[in-house]
Amino acid sequence: MFRIIPRALRLPYEAKLQLEIEQRIQAETALRHSEATFQTLYNITSDAVMFFGEQGFFDCNPACLSLFGCTDKTEFLAKHPADLSPPKQACDSDSLTLANHYIAQTSATGSQRFEWLHQRVDTHEVFPVEILLNAVDINGKQVIQAVMRDIRDRKQAEHRLKQSEAQFRTLIENIRLGITLHDGQTKIVLHNPHALELLGLESEQLLGRTSFDPCWDILHEDGLPFADYTMPVPQAIATRLPVQNVVMSVLRPCKNDRVWLLVNAMPQLDDDGSVLQVICSFNDITRRKEAEQRLKQSEVHFRNTFEHAPIGVATISLKGRFLTVNHTCCEMLGYRREELLRMTFAPLLQVEDKGFYLAYIEQLLSGDIPDFSVVQQYVCKDKHRLWGSLSVKLIHNMNGTPDYFIATLENIDERKQVEQAMLATRNQLQATLSAIPDLLFELGLDGHCYDIHAARSDLLAYPVEQIIGKNVSDFLSPEANDVVLSALQEANNVGYSQGKQFMFTRTEGNLWIELSAAIKKGSVDQPHFIVLSLDITKRKLAELQLQENETRLNLSQQYGGIGSWESDLINDRQIWSKTTYQLVGFPDISQPTWDDFLVRVHPDDRQMVIDANQEHLTQGAKYDIEYRLSTSNAPTRWMRSVGQAEFFPDGTPIRFIGIVQDITDRKLMEAELKRSNAELEQFAYAVSHDMRQPLRMVTSYLTLLKTALSQQLNEEQQQFLQFAVDGATRMDAMILSLLDYSRVGHKTAAIACIDSRAALDEALGFLTPELQGSEGTLTLIGNWPIIMASHDELTRLLQNLIANALKYHQENQPPRIEVSASTTAATFKVTVRDNGIGIDNHQFDRLFKVFSRLNAHSRFEGTGVGLALCRKIVEHHGGKIGVESAGEGQGSLFWFELPLQQPDNES
Repeated sequence: MFRIIPRALRLPYEAKLQLEIEQRIQAETALRHSEATFQTLYNITSDAVMFFGEQGFFDCNPACLSLFGCTDKTEFLAKHPADLSPPKQACDSDSLTLANHYIAQTSATGSQRFEWLHQRVDTHEVFPVEILLNAVDINGKQVIQAVMRDIRDRKQAEHRLKQSEAQFRTLIENIRLGITLHDGQTKIVLHNPHALELLGLESEQLLGRTSFDPCWDILHEDGLPFADYTMPVPQAIATRLPVQNVVMSVLRPCKNDRVWLLVNAMPQLDDDGSVLQVICSFNDITRRKEAEQRLKQSEVHFRNTFEHAPIGVATISLKGRFLTVNHTCCEMLGYRREELLRMTFAPLLQVEDKGFYLAYIEQLLSGDIPDFSVVQQYVCKDKHRLWGSLSVKLIHNMNGTPDYFIATLENIDERKQVEQAMLATRNQLQATLSAIPDLLFELGLDGHCYDIHAARSDLLAYPVEQIIGKNVSDFLSPEANDVVLSALQEANNVGYSQGKQFMFTRTEGNLWIELSAAIKKGSVDQPHFIVLSLDITKRKLAELQLQENETRLNLSQQYGGIGSWESDLINDRQIWSKTTYQLVGFPDISQPTWDDFLVRVHPDDRQMVIDANQEHLTQGAKYDIEYRLSTSNAPTRWMRSVGQAEFFPDGTPIRFIGIVQDITDRKLMEAELKRSNAELEQFAYAVSHDMRQPLRMVTSYLTLLKTALSQQLNEEQQQFLQFAVDGATRMDAMILSLLDYSRVGHKTAAIACIDSRAALDEALGFLTPELQGSEGTLTLIGNWPIIMASHDELTRLLQNLIANALKYHQENQPPRIEVSASTTAATFKVTVRDNGIGIDNHQFDRLFKVFSRLNAHSRFEGTGVGLALCRKIVEHHGGKIGVESAGEGQGSLFWFELPLQQPDNES
């Protein structure tokens, strides 16, 4: 543990406190030497000032009245000094005796300074002050002047300072950051435990080594060795300046491996400017270095994700005109992108808010503020008001002159609705609280009733006037009477009593009553008690119902195989249901920790579980994971765990609750289904491939037969032969379609980062002859981003959907097709709209099945596999596909959605 706190890391509070005390002493000295200044300060100073002599108080300033909670000077001067202090001081001395001592010392020495506990007149609150007593002469008579300063804030600050110092020592020992302390010759003289962990050394192996020790074999990012003078600690000693963010690769001699470190060195200087010591901190960034390459490779993808952020983003000229806007901004405000780019920001503001925003813009341009954030309503295109959180920042050119504004707009309509609901709930709760006191009794210690306030007289077995003056034993059962007397006795001993309960028997039905008792202030001879009596019958019935429900829940968990769990993050403890203990394999009388649970997790899944837990608690990521449990005496089982954390307003997690379910059977079924599907696909591919050869022979020989017998066959016989050739040709086309269907996900390009527009252009290249032949028109809308997909399969998907739109059109009506693309934060969506023959909505379920056709072959050619192939491609990418149509003759709209990010295990 560090025994010396570096000077640069100490809080500046002591210096500030010392400066404040010195300034106060100077002000008090000046006060004694200037009568005129004293009179001014006497009336306006925040310090309380009062004068008193043998007859008591005879003057005070306004701050004194405020400090003690008096309405005017007359009320204060009528008080005795004993009324302003508690009976005892913090040192447990009698206040009156100690006060006389200080007054005597002041009379003898002329001045006394000390800390004191005072008590307010109105609320009786006890609070600390610092008092300066001065013996002054007024009209030849010695009196005492008292100057008092409220030091509650200072006391709290001193307490926080002590806590902060203790926390700092704990932090240094437990922080996940390596820290070493070097002397002026760079030798290591101190270290924290994490430094040993990072460097893979024992303490005796680290102490005494220098930054120049060749065993470290320190390298730059480019692989070149560090020169001695360029290393952080020697450089900090040489320049006497901090050295920050130095990246280096260090050899760990004991482990014979390398670790990447981000190093900072902070020199500590003596009064003469010489270096006393250097604090060196370093963090393991090995994983970050490994991730940098992956980060560069996915740069395009992340740039696209940023462009389509879930909040509105726009850049605005200095004159208020939109320069760029993102898709979310357009959706929130109801404008098309080209409409916003022709507008200024002013039409989005309510008339009464425009001056408010203009003032903020002027402050931005003048440099008074760097940015601003406001929550207001904004006017959308359809004139409805949208609650939004707007943040605006001014961006400058390289030469420092204002260039443009960048603004983000978040839709907080739902949050506002929640706030209004919370306000309504709070008002309702306040009204409920105002009605809580059902019965209020004033009782003696023996149970004698002096007075009753009955908000609910129905809780009394007798009229109020018949109860006052009697003992509670006269109208309560012996058991209830014992409870009341127990509460009174407890209140007499400690000042209050809470939570005492008894059952009140009535002919209309039994009631459960809860008592709260407190001793009444001002009781002289015998103590009186205020007793609050509340009807908690409904609560007791609810508790019984809750117990019954908990029993049912435990039974449902036990027989349903679902366990519940809770992590109390404040007290670091796990709370599991009985079923959870059984699933994880612990006896239900044990108290397992998080680490105990991790031991049961399969080693290959352990880090995933840790990462998912951390990402949910720190980033709010969804917590829905599947992992394996593995023990030496039981077979491996699959579990699914779903959870949700609760947080304090500052973001600190409070607890983490969720459920766990054994999904081993489901996993086994999925594996078997996957194997079965693979066998079926291989069978379909083999059968389809092998069937084509004999079918080609049939087609060839039928064609030869038709040619050879063309002169011998009549017209009907030739037609029969042509039917056979057409049937074989159609069967060959169906087999080819079946082959294509079986190849999806196996015989095509792998899923990777591709340009969706390039896939679209390739599909349109294949369809150019059909488009020109049909004299149709094709319109493209939207942005076509970089996505994760198979280029071959995306091209085939787009080609099939657009080809269908070209094929299924009305006679004598050229096809008009609109292909649009859009993205959200997580998905890429494409729609293909046409003016074709339309679809009966009762036929939607048949569309995407293999060999399913809605139209006769004589009207439209096809195999009936195209849309089934589209569905399989979309499902291979983890997406969705669908169709919309108002009916026959009304055109159709086919759409599909693909996730922008494929799962890690996607092949």
